[in-house]
Amino acid sequence: MIKLENICKSYDEKTVLDNIMAEFPDDSITCIMGESGAGKTTLVRIIAGLENADRGTVSGAGVVSFDFQEDRLINDISAADNIMLVLDKNDFGGHDKKTMRKIINENLAEVLKDYPSDKSTGTYSGGMKRRVCLVRAMMKKSDTVILDEPVSGLDPSAAADMYATIRKILAAEYIKKHRDGRICIVVTHEKSDSGLLDGGIYLLTTDKAVDTI
Repeated sequence: MIKLENICKSYDEKTVLDNIMAEFPDDSITCIMGESGAGKTTLVRIIAGLENADRGTVSGAGVVSFDFQEDRLINDISAADNIMLVLDKNDFGGHDKKTMRKIINENLAEVLKDYPSDKSTGTYSGGMKRRVCLVRAMMKKSDTVILDEPVSGLDPSAAADMYATIRKILAAEYIKKHRDGRICIVVTHEKSDSGLLDGGIYLLTTDKAVDTI
């Protein structure tokens, strides 16, 4: 379980997070929601250890894989090669690289549909790149996976398809075997997203009031 206690963060004397308290259970999906400026991305970066809180503590996050809002892909190599770059021997679960690449391509096929995964990602649309980033974050062995607005720029139909894929990958035999109990935190703006993910909601508002729904 991830536990946040009295998390506070300010930038240039502007308070972004004020005494945030929250718990994220093992083997759960939770959507962090709120308006722009409410501190959602700051909060998940603190959970991931990418930023330090001014005060307060984070415990239980363990190893974190992070799907950033920016794609952060190398455009002149394939989708599978981009994913292989972030994996190491601890991510293979006893599989050799050839078998692991096969598993990666199976997951990519779920999100890329008929688009070839061996094409360089520089030829992909913005939506296709988002899909590759999703698989990359999900395939990395971790205790916690954080998806920061994973459907940004996608139309409602594509967003629903993406969330269905997230659930499918989390439930996949390989993922369950090697990442059982993983915590998934998703930053989003839409309440309906939690229904698509069958997840809980953590509401973060600009006046710093916080509710878990």
